Amino acid sequence: MTELQFGDSNVHRRKNVADHTNGLRVIGAGLPRTGTSSLKNALEILGFGPCHHMTELLKNPEQIDVPTALFYEKLHHLYPQAKLILTVRDSNEQWFECFNNSIAPLWLDNFFFITVYRLRNLRWLSIVARKIAKKWITEYGSIGPHIHELHNAQVIQENKSEDLLVFNVKEGWLPQCRFLNVPIPQDIPFPNGNDIQQYLICPLTLQLFNDPVTAEDGHTYERKAITEWITQHDTSPVTKKFLSINRLTPNCAIKDAVETFERQQAQRNIQSDVSIADANANG
Repeated sequence: MTELQFGDSNVHRRKNVADHTNGLRVIGAGLPRTGTSSLKNALEILGFGPCHHMTELLKNPEQIDVPTALFYEKLHHLYPQAKLILTVRDSNEQWFECFNNSIAPLWLDNFFFITVYRLRNLRWLSIVARKIAKKWITEYGSIGPHIHELHNAQVIQENKSEDLLVFNVKEGWLPQCRFLNVPIPQDIPFPNGNDIQQYLICPLTLQLFNDPVTAEDGHTYERKAITEWITQHDTSPVTKKFLSINRLTPNCAIKDAVETFERQQAQRNIQSDVSIADANANG
């Protein structure tokens, strides 16, 4: 919403294209798991927010991560003054390993999709991710490390070097600030964002849920953490509205999703150990 000031009153209206004609200043063309969450946080620190990330699904104007990265050129045509940033990993293999070890179930696993279907936010994220996965298979033949190489090469080929920053987030503030022509923040470290399964993490403990419960504010918390919070504050840590310990409801869907995620992570670790053992035996 856009807020207009008339005297002492505030009048709200829905944003339209005209509001963003000069407002969309940065478009991210990087694939997921290339540091897009760190980039989002960095852009907002630099004053280029609010910034949309895949986990927010069409909520805010500045654009990074998929699905935006898949049609970045169309956005750039509409907003030619916007800067393009292509986030990359050190190697194709590193990108694919990170993808497999984090968000792959959201994209590829049918059982995980069934498990999280009752959770509106995860359901929408998974639906979008699965559609993108199908698009990747159509365009690239399969889902593998080569997607990172082919996508990046296409973006670089389609744009002039002066219009595009190829950026590895471990480079920190300097290349990004030079490209955007803004001063480097003083005494603020470059953010290290991580959006791995954020809906499976308690906002109070910042850990995967073990005993998730939903409070009257509609948010889910770890039971022990929210019980201690309510005992001390009597209000929601998110909405500040009154909460009662007696009105906490077990969130079985979240618990099932966490257990599924942990099983899949354990299975991947076993497969990785087997691959390393085979490689050592053959070596």
